[in-house]
Amino acid sequence: MFKSKSLFNVWCVVLFFAFTVISAQGAEEKVTAKTDSSDVPIYFVKGTVVTASRYEQQPFQVPQSVSILSPRKIRGQSPAIIPDLFRNVPGVETNDAGPFRTRPVIRGMFGSRVLILVDGERLNNTRESTFSGAQLSLVDIGQVDRVETVHGPGSVVYGSDALGGVVNIITKAPRTASAQDRFKLHGNVSLRYSTIDEQKKGRLELGGQYDKFSFLAGGSMREASDYESPETTVVNSALGEETSFVAKASYALSEKHGLSLDYHRFRAKDIGYPGTPSADFPPEFSFPYHDRDKIVLRWEAKDLSSRLPKISAKLFYQNFAKEFDSEMTIPVGPGMTLYSSSRTLTDVDIFGVSFQELFLTSKDQHLTWGLDYYREAIDGSREVRTKLEISGGPVLSHTTTTNSTVPENTLDAVGVFLNNQLNASDRATLTLGIRYDRFYLKTKKTSDYLDTRVIPPVPYESKSQSFGSLNGGLGVVYKLSPRINLVANLASAYRAPNVVEMYFSGQASGREFVIPNYDLEPEKSFNLDLGAKLNFERFFVSLTLFQNNFRDYIELESIGDTIHLGHEAFPEWHYTNITELRIQGVEGVLEGNLFRGLYGSFGIAFNHGENLTTDQPFFVAPFKGVFTLGWKNQKERLGLESTLRYVDRQNRVAKDNEGRYRDNLPTPSFTVVSLDGFVKLFEWQTLNISVKNLFDETYAEPYNATNPDNPVSEPGRNLIISLTARF
Repeated sequence: MFKSKSLFNVWCVVLFFAFTVISAQGAEEKVTAKTDSSDVPIYFVKGTVVTASRYEQQPFQVPQSVSILSPRKIRGQSPAIIPDLFRNVPGVETNDAGPFRTRPVIRGMFGSRVLILVDGERLNNTRESTFSGAQLSLVDIGQVDRVETVHGPGSVVYGSDALGGVVNIITKAPRTASAQDRFKLHGNVSLRYSTIDEQKKGRLELGGQYDKFSFLAGGSMREASDYESPETTVVNSALGEETSFVAKASYALSEKHGLSLDYHRFRAKDIGYPGTPSADFPPEFSFPYHDRDKIVLRWEAKDLSSRLPKISAKLFYQNFAKEFDSEMTIPVGPGMTLYSSSRTLTDVDIFGVSFQELFLTSKDQHLTWGLDYYREAIDGSREVRTKLEISGGPVLSHTTTTNSTVPENTLDAVGVFLNNQLNASDRATLTLGIRYDRFYLKTKKTSDYLDTRVIPPVPYESKSQSFGSLNGGLGVVYKLSPRINLVANLASAYRAPNVVEMYFSGQASGREFVIPNYDLEPEKSFNLDLGAKLNFERFFVSLTLFQNNFRDYIELESIGDTIHLGHEAFPEWHYTNITELRIQGVEGVLEGNLFRGLYGSFGIAFNHGENLTTDQPFFVAPFKGVFTLGWKNQKERLGLESTLRYVDRQNRVAKDNEGRYRDNLPTPSFTVVSLDGFVKLFEWQTLNISVKNLFDETYAEPYNATNPDNPVSEPGRNLIISLTARF
């Protein structure tokens, strides 16, 4: 809950007052809001997708498997955070739980192996652990216009981290201004409440345009209590306070040139780590704060000549700051208890530039080329407190140590890419891509980054390392008929080892003590997609078969040695390249408009994972089927949608020589039904009502259920009410 409760109450009063004023204005002036009345499908729109190739294309014409969450779909689902949107997308799962920490899993890859972009700029940074990755909740869902997901590798276009796929969060932009415009003002105010966690959110947005200038600004506040599963309260799942603010401005220098400036500010406090502590996992984790700031300056030129339709360049700065706390109680002997707590501070600064040009060499061929560069600077510290005492007796020891788990360091990354699309014949279109990336990593000799394996501990020496990777891809779109395309995509990908994997030194989340490994190699993959896309007037079909082979996959492995710290002995672990994997699967979706306002969709996804090094199963999500049926009246003043999601059990998990489960547990099947509805009270007011988990099913998402330490359950039946007024 909010520490500054009065601030939240004032915010709600302001929003309610604004809501009332807007409603009164709408009633008096009969203002009508612009609505999206086109019969767009749920995940594939008859518009454009930019993430697949970094320029606008029709989804039907790209060789990759893509999914698009349109503005109407986002509004209709009443999501609390962006990852809530992925649950019904074939080929995408979620990891972790709660109102903040949930993240996507694409084709069996999650954390740092999925690249997250916001308006084309990276949200990933190398300080996040492999398993955590970028946090999508650092972007308020109210800022989002649409979300594009490319299933499968994206290193040919975006470089490191895009092993499983790429998620591009495209935020709202100011409306286009023209020289003939008088001053125009528009905006909206929204309130949202959910019962399962008493989550409250308010958002206010205001935009306008005059002459060649336009702007858009919006802010929100949110809080949530611990949520309820059907069986119990999920401990430590609350969100204390979240505030977000975005301001964007654009100016048309001429008919062909434009400038834009964006500012993003995000603050979150008292973020819980759902399910901790528990009987099987004693540590309690939390994030007292997690902040993000971002500034972007863009220049764009269009239609400079018949051969030069678009050039763009941008400068951006981004900062991430967070605190991670851990508390743990450990029995260490007869009548003796060790109390341990830690506080880890992290600060990451990223500065980057990007340039891109689209060039038409002929009517049948065009090239996209560009340059990406960014510098990442990481700083932080860690304080560990331990207390050993006899139950009911004296304190034997009480120590406080301050150290850094990673050194101060800078990373310089540069990438050059070229993409060539060629109409090889009347039926076949080829896309050939190539990209080269180079990383330069330098660490400083940091006084509190110590090698505790020697007595007395001494600082690690500074290091300089570099990595390079060349990746290529070939995409084919073959027009079998005007409405049927056969597609194939062959691509390599990679992920450079991050700072945590190479340099982390200290106790990790469990009992293991992790030491650095400077000899890590980048992870690599080679992927093949084969599929078909059907685009008819009333329905759309996409079916994709894929196989992705990984090598030099990085895992955390026991060294077999022990390190002694005070009264404790810890097993030594390190990250190492030990595994070759293969993941195969199928993704498909059928969706369309039926009759008299009825529409529907049916999606499926199935993955099969194999650890080729150990000849054991590699855990991936089991079969998922999603069926949606909806209706809206002709004027779109009233609508109702029902979604059924079935997830099968997963028994393919690795076992040791004695038949015991190693790192993962089997997961049970479940079926979840949700209802989403809306009604336009007036032209300017919309009421959305959703019931998630209608039948109060007890379940956990597969990547949570398989975790033996923390198989955190999802929320039970949840009523969500949101009210929006536009002017």
